[in-house]
This record gives sequence, structure tokens and C-alpha cells, in this order.
Amino acid sequence: MNKMKLCFYVLNILLILILISCTNNNNNMKEELTLDDVTTTLMEEGIKFKEAERNSRSIFQLELNGVTPNVYAVQDNELSIYIFENEEERNKGMDEFKEKLGSAEIDVDKYTHEINNVTIFYLYQGEDIDEQMENAINKLSS
Repeated sequence: MNKMKLCFYVLNILLILILISCTNNNNNMKEELTLDDVTTTLMEEGIKFKEAERNSRSIFQLELNGVTPNVYAVQDNELSIYIFENEEERNKGMDEFKEKLGSAEIDVDKYTHEINNVTIFYLYQGEDIDEQMENAINKLSS
């Protein structure tokens, strides 16, 4: 009888460990975003934008890790959206960006938003990002 109880407890503990392991793996997976996800969120926040011609000389519109950005105008502001295959590829793209940037004295962090597999460069006028864009970025991050 004691052996049966011990076996029962061991099996229960193993089952609990397996369930915890599966739950942790699912929580660590981040949802990959699409261009449609990003643009839909921008529209939902009331941001009006239109496609713009890519300027290959702009540091914020370069091809990064094989990905060409989708470029938009938001009033007088520049918006570049890079959709990478996954977060690892996005990180490689950002490493390449930093290499290309070199020692240029540009406040890149102010304009850069990294969300899962997406990099967004939003070059805006003034000191602070506008509330609608901030809300859209926060919504994409959650």
C-alpha cells in the first residue's frame, strides 16, 4: 500500500512539473506582428498617415538585415516600419543599424520603438512624441 501511495505522489508531482513547464514556454512566446497589425492600430488611434517614397539616403529608411521599411508620412513626420521574421532577426537588424549609424550624434532612442518582431522609427518634431502615437505603440506592446 505504501508503494502505491508513493507512486501516486510521484506521478502527481511529475504531472504538475510538466504542466508548469508547458505554461512557462507559452508565456515566453511573443506574438509576431504583421504590417496590417501595426497600421490597423495606428488607424484605431486616429493617426492619419499616407505612404511615402523611400529615401535610401535616410539613416532611418535603410535596408536592415534584408528588410526594407514601409515608409509613411504622418503630417510632417516620418514613419518607417520594419517587419522582421522574428525578434532575433529584429535584434540583428538593430545591430546592423547601430553599425551603420557609427559615431553620429543622433538621439536614436527617442525615435526608436522595438516591439516583438517590429522596429518602428518615428521621427517627429518637438520634444515629446504625440499622445496618439504613444498610445498606439503601447497598445502594440501589450
